[in-house]
Amino acid sequence: MKKVSMPATVNQLPLGIDKQAEIDGIGMGVLSDGTPFLNGRGLARLCGVHHSVIQSIGADWGSAKPTVTRIQEVLATHGMTFDVPYTAIPDNKTGIVHAYPDAVCLAILE
Repeated sequence: MKKVSMPATVNQLPLGIDKQAEIDGIGMGVLSDGTPFLNGRGLARLCGVHHSVIQSIGADWGSAKPTVTRIQEVLATHGMTFDVPYTAIPDNKTGIVHAYPDAVCLAILE
């Protein structure tokens, strides 16, 4: 099984945002390592939920809560695990961007 480690803070891995845009209220971009991402609010909008739902998933990631467990099971079926579901990246315009990688976004949508 492929383990993918996404850091909790940018200090753990020096990632930056290469490209970023907001289309129809969905914030998205590409990290400096080539990983496509959605920001937390964009992912929430795409899912049709309040952004606090996505924040809760991030906060509860290490727990055995059913929602988090199901998302992690979906990722595992694709041979992936994540230590945390997003990378926090400083952004000059918005402060901190919680960048949820494409694989996590797809698992949450599923």
